[in-house]
Amino acid sequence: MDLLVRDYGVREVTRREVLSLYRSILNEGRHFFDPNVREFIRSYARERFVKWRTLEHPLKIIRKLKRGRKAIRANSGDKKPTTKLLELAYGRIGPIKWDIMRSEVGLNHGEKLPTDPEVLKESHPILYSLLASQFGTKKLKVSIPDHRKHRSRNIENLQLKHWDKLLDQLYPPLNQQHFDFIEEAAKPLGRYKASDNPQFTEDQRKIVQEWESLWIKFPDERKITRYYTDLLTKIPIVQKIKEAGESQSGDDHTTPAGENEATKQCSSPKYTYKITKSEWAGGSPLPKASPLDTINFQDQ
Repeated sequence: MDLLVRDYGVREVTRREVLSLYRSILNEGRHFFDPNVREFIRSYARERFVKWRTLEHPLKIIRKLKRGRKAIRANSGDKKPTTKLLELAYGRIGPIKWDIMRSEVGLNHGEKLPTDPEVLKESHPILYSLLASQFGTKKLKVSIPDHRKHRSRNIENLQLKHWDKLLDQLYPPLNQQHFDFIEEAAKPLGRYKASDNPQFTEDQRKIVQEWESLWIKFPDERKITRYYTDLLTKIPIVQKIKEAGESQSGDDHTTPAGENEATKQCSSPKYTYKITKSEWAGGSPLPKASPLDTINFQDQ
């Protein structure tokens, strides 16, 4: 470490500089327009600074500080850091994504998946439908080079690595509360401010509006709408539809992703998982492919 400082001109970072950046991140996080992002910045910044407080390598410290300074640019109207913070807070990328995958899809981080997509279709039907809709069924199986022979174990390892690559790019569904908030904010003149809560009385609304005017930095309304419409393109809606004729009533049944519902009318009902997106989503359509995968399984 001393050689880097002495011979390569790498400066040493002081404790005051690190604490100043930490306070700046927390301060800027309080001003962000999205309430979930504000909470995410507060918890995530504390976690990362505690994790790396024993870091001693000067080059790595400078790299971490540079990444931290980029996060402060979100309130300056820079689209890239603002979009990334929204994706992190709503689990499109980052650590929260796997909490959503566990609760909404039923997949734990590090869980070993079956190498055969047809087996995955039976064991994890929601996950299979999401993968098939966003990448297409042909891309679920890894392409094996045919210029030489491969052992079955090597093929399995290649498929497992292929699953990891697809899961890193997969967009999971979102819980209903957060989804409703984003969809409402994406509408023209949508409600995204805390003062827009219809449950507030007039006096309570004035107090909240005064707090927002002092602390929150709201971008232009068109920018905010664009942020949320772009975010909606990365949030799939999973509909669990019972095929007509399987139940006594013959009506389709739709439930949110991850919801378990006991069905006593049929011993082995057929379901179709339909992946769609919000009508207020902008940008490229999601899913990229639109197969309707019928999966035979029995609810427990």
